Amino acid sequence: MELLELTYSPLYLVMAVMCSLYLILFRKEKGCMVLAGKIYSIFILAVYLIAFSLFLRSVL
Repeated sequence: MELLELTYSPLYLVMAVMCSLYLILFRKEKGCMVLAGKIYSIFILAVYLIAFSLFLRSVL
């Protein structure tokens, strides 16, 4: 049940938006630290999408 709460948590929603912006703004940059940020952003967005899909299944 805790994973479903991520879909409407304001802090996690802001974090997901910031990760999306990070991926968009730094899509052509190269380097170790940028790559680590991209991996982190993809992980955060994947967790959010999984939580959102579970949330939709519980609602529908």
